[in-house]
Amino acid sequence: MFVGITQITLAADRAFYLDSEAGNDANNGSITKPFRSMNRLSQIALRAGDAVYLRGGQTFEGTITIKGSGTREKNILVTSYGAGTAEIYSGNGTAVIVRASKFVAIKNIVLLGNGIKT
Repeated sequence: MFVGITQITLAADRAFYLDSEAGNDANNGSITKPFRSMNRLSQIALRAGDAVYLRGGQTFEGTITIKGSGTREKNILVTSYGAGTAEIYSGNGTAVIVRASKFVAIKNIVLLGNGIKT
């Protein structure tokens, strides 16, 4: 029996921060000048080693679309930061879309919504 283990690297090459209350999409996405919306984040082509941090205890409306791939050594990470866990509320849509990507790690995030209606 073979068991494969993949190590997830958490150190980020580039870091993008979102704060749904104090952020601004005209900001640069740093910890001191975070983006506000997931729409702004979705405009960035993420690459190996990048990390996306959503402020814990806040709800972000919409969808994160991840374009770009990590590597086995340098994943793309999406997670919460600060106190609490961030929530993504997608309504009737999809909270996270990973498009033509690999080695993406999503952790410590609550995904909420009604599901896609057909």
